[in-house]
Formats: sequence, C-alpha cells, structure tokens
Amino acid sequence: MFRYSIIKILRTFSLFLLIWFSSWIDISAQNYHYEFWPEADIWYKITPGFRVSSIAAITKYLESNTRDLNVMLQADQSFGKAKRFFFTRLVDQNQPEVLKSWLVRGGYGAGWSLYDKYESYSEDMIFTELHRRIVLKHLILFSQRIRFDNRWLGQDHEYSYRFRFRAMFEREIKLEKTSIVPYISIEPFYDSRFKSFNRVRSTGGATISLNHRFDLEGTIVHQYDSNASSPNVLAFNAILHIYFETPKVRKSEGE
Repeated sequence: MFRYSIIKILRTFSLFLLIWFSSWIDISAQNYHYEFWPEADIWYKITPGFRVSSIAAITKYLESNTRDLNVMLQADQSFGKAKRFFFTRLVDQNQPEVLKSWLVRGGYGAGWSLYDKYESYSEDMIFTELHRRIVLKHLILFSQRIRFDNRWLGQDHEYSYRFRFRAMFEREIKLEKTSIVPYISIEPFYDSRFKSFNRVRSTGGATISLNHRFDLEGTIVHQYDSNASSPNVLAFNAILHIYFETPKVRKSEGE
C-alpha cells in the first residue's frame, strides 16, 4: 500500500509538471531559435551493475552557423531489483534481465565555443545524479532523475549551481531482433544565477537498437528559457550509442 501511494504521488507530480509547463510557455511566441545537437556516446560495462562512459556533443546554432563542443566523462552504479522482468535499452545488451530500480551517477564535463577561442562560452562542471525507475502497467517505464550541477563558467570561472528534475515515460516495442523505444520527458532547471526555475526542456523521441553494440537515438527538443535572448529553442538531437563490456559481463549475460 505504501509503495502504491508513492508511485501515485510521483505520477501526479509529473502530470503537474506537464500542466505547469503548458501554461507557462507562450506557444504562440514567434521568437524561436533553431539548433542541431549531434552526439556520440561510448559505454563500457565493467560489471553487471557498474559502467563508465564518455560523451562528445556539438551544439550547432543554425541561424549563425556557430558551434559549441561539450565533452563528458561519467560513471554509474545501478542497484535494487524491481518485481518484474523488464527488457529495455537501459540494459544496453540485448538480454532480458531484472530491471535495477536505482542508479547513481557522477562525472565531469567541459564545454567551450569553437568559433571565438572560448570567449562566448566556456564551462567546467562536476555533476551527480540519482535515478529511480518504476515499471507501470503495460510495461511502461516511468523514470525520474534528480541532477545537481556544480558549474564554473567563463574565463573567470564564476561558480554557480543548477538543480534539475526529469520525469520520463518510455515503452519498448520489439520487432524481431530490433528494439524501438519511444519516449517523452519534461525537465525543469533551477539556476542559482537567477534564483529561479528559469528553464524547462520537453523532449520526444525514440531509440532504435541495431544490435547489441549500436543504438541510434533521435529526438525533438523544445526548450524555454526565461533569461535567454531567444527564449524558445527548437532542437533536433541525433545520438550514436556504442556499447562495450568486459568478458565477465558477457559471461554473466550468457553471450
């Protein structure tokens, strides 16, 4: 009964975020900014619950044809077991296993502008995340992520922090040896520089598993930032995921 109450509260809170976002943003606004976010990720699973990864992502501003680069190194540990067997892209290898309901992650990231020797943008960041994943009816996966960013911005390395909460719903569709996972998410940002929730990001997309080694992911992202010169950003995100694992992991998964 207690677990059911917690799940109901979390689902209600996520629905509240969606309603709040739709009422906050002026969907009739014409001041849109368009971006393209290509990205490549490498994931290396060391044990069934522990993995490390690296991410390289570019932000291309289509109006000005300028670019930023962000790189990230991170490690995560999953733990805890749900009551149901669940097959998902979060498993990485195409093997059914009991979903681990919790995940903690930490890492370091850096970013800089590529067109003006870092003058417009540079950042160093240390971040931590906590994920909670719950399997709902019809095998819909409801996940929540709490993230805290410690940031040092600009050439003066001015410190600020950012708090982010993401609620996401996803559902896997199996087609023979291919897995397709459509999903939607919403994520508000609190920024210490403005002492407010100044940004909300909503995302819709899908991941396609080509085999146990490669995934392709594509998303459409709308981002509203009340402190930006162009408050509304519409972006297309294209990601290549590459997975590796140790012989120990392959043995444990029966490959």
